[in-house]
Amino acid sequence: MSGGSWDYFYYNIDEVADRLCDEKSPLRRALGQHMRALSHAMHEIEWVDSGDKSSPDDTEAIKAVFEELCAKQLHCHKRRVKREETMELIPCKNLDYDSDYIDCEIETGAPHYPDVKYWKRNNVPYEGAAVKVQFCKLRGRINGIFDCYNVGEMSCHEVGV
Repeated sequence: MSGGSWDYFYYNIDEVADRLCDEKSPLRRALGQHMRALSHAMHEIEWVDSGDKSSPDDTEAIKAVFEELCAKQLHCHKRRVKREETMELIPCKNLDYDSDYIDCEIETGAPHYPDVKYWKRNNVPYEGAAVKVQFCKLRGRINGIFDCYNVGEMSCHEVGV
């Protein structure tokens, strides 16, 4: 029968994965790579469900997706820890600390990050809104402290001169 029990859904995943893998964004490319593994798992599921293959082909492919995810999470965690231990935080030149933002004051990340400055919003518009933010001359408010200090975190990051 050659598949069909899932209407060849893995083809759709393949198409999305191919598009993502061709993107400029590293995050989109990484998602595309993950979706390729997911597509393979769906292919195996479809063929097992259609009677063209038998278990454990499908379960092995599913396990491989999760093993890849866990390995990547561990790798990313180790890389992040190493970066935090060795990397100097370099602010983007477009961070704005000169303007007067309503009901905001500049604070630092002391004692752990004394060179990191951010804006503390004293009155946020709704519960759960970001209190510690950055203001960018190009993008406006950014709901995070470190996003504009890590090279590569934001696609627009420009190292200050």
